[in-house]
Amino acid sequence: MSAVAVLALSAAPADAQNRGRQQAPAPVDPAVVMAEAQTAATAAGLACQVVEANRLGSTPAGTAFEVACGVGPGFLVVAGETPQAYNCLGLAASAADDTSARCTMPRNADVLAAVRPYAEAANLGCSVDQAAWIGQVPSGEDRYEIGCANSEGYWIDVAKASTTPSVILPCLEVTGASRMCQYTTKDEQVAWIAAKYGPSLPAGCTPADVRVAGQNQQAKFYEVKCSNDSGYFVRTLITDGSFDRAIPCADALSIGGGCTLVDTSAAVAAATTARSAALAAVYPDCQAGEAQLIGREQGATQREVVEFRCAGKPIGVVGFLGAADPADNEALDCITATLRNLECRMTTAAQIKTTLQAQMDSGNMPCAIRAFMVHGRTDDLRGDFTEIKCEDDRSLFGQFPHDRSRAAVDVMICARARLLYGFECEL
Repeated sequence: MSAVAVLALSAAPADAQNRGRQQAPAPVDPAVVMAEAQTAATAAGLACQVVEANRLGSTPAGTAFEVACGVGPGFLVVAGETPQAYNCLGLAASAADDTSARCTMPRNADVLAAVRPYAEAANLGCSVDQAAWIGQVPSGEDRYEIGCANSEGYWIDVAKASTTPSVILPCLEVTGASRMCQYTTKDEQVAWIAAKYGPSLPAGCTPADVRVAGQNQQAKFYEVKCSNDSGYFVRTLITDGSFDRAIPCADALSIGGGCTLVDTSAAVAAATTARSAALAAVYPDCQAGEAQLIGREQGATQREVVEFRCAGKPIGVVGFLGAADPADNEALDCITATLRNLECRMTTAAQIKTTLQAQMDSGNMPCAIRAFMVHGRTDDLRGDFTEIKCEDDRSLFGQFPHDRSRAAVDVMICARARLLYGFECEL
């Protein structure tokens, strides 16, 4: 971030006829100075209602004024052909020595009074107790750090033509980017997360540590370590910051690199063992290996959706587990799971295509598979009605057994599939 430029002031030249003689300056009408200063501030692009002004003298660029604004910091303003404005707080912070230009009005040295309106305009809910100007960003906005009493602090960027921050960076995000907030402690950040999201956390979790774990287009994630050494990822909505859900660290290995504030190894192992046992009860053909939580169903069931690798098999399985009645659990292999718009991550598209190609090659109508689409399950739930697009542009329909070692049967052209089953080819 750039420093504020140094402003050099010089005395106005004396009239030639009075050169060398003492002469009292003409009295200055404060109303005239205020009006001139307001004109200069407006011309310099400031969102400043001038409430106090001093005419400082002349510079090579024009007449200089110090102005205090009703909202925000004060400025040194130069009214010239190209009006310029220098933030008083920035001048004070970057002044190299006593000869550098700086503001002298007492109100223009009050950082807290200048910054508090910005926090209010941004609806931060912050009782500002410390603040500092910390620089200018490349786009020209002034950047401030604000500390909040017993809560999370912020970096905010404010343009000279505005009284509302254009960028708001919570200190959790600042420290997550390896920068530092000098006015916010870890205890204040924990207090903030506890006040904002603590009531929504699972029973028994009192926040003891927190970090920002990342975000996507819909949500931001915080990792919260609880005082009992359990941990969660707190998912909050980008739109308004509201709580969405808490995800146990054992289920959050794919979020922000997984939990780092707590040791999750024992919890992950226990969860994997329990899920593998639940899968075996409904899908004994899969000897479960690695498991990865995809998410959780919405609605009444709230079953976990878990992807598994199956030992000795080319494609994995997606389990829908955790129903109140274990009989309501189910599992589909990674081909059938596409019916529910699920895409396996541990089984590749190439593995799926190779498996389907082997079933196709063993059937009654050869076809080099370009693409496939599962349209439905057979009545006995032991196979899929699947459309195949061949490399030669033919479209075929057939029944593909869930025992992927068996050949596809009743492979036919799309017109016949329409007559027999009512399916329309879509590929």
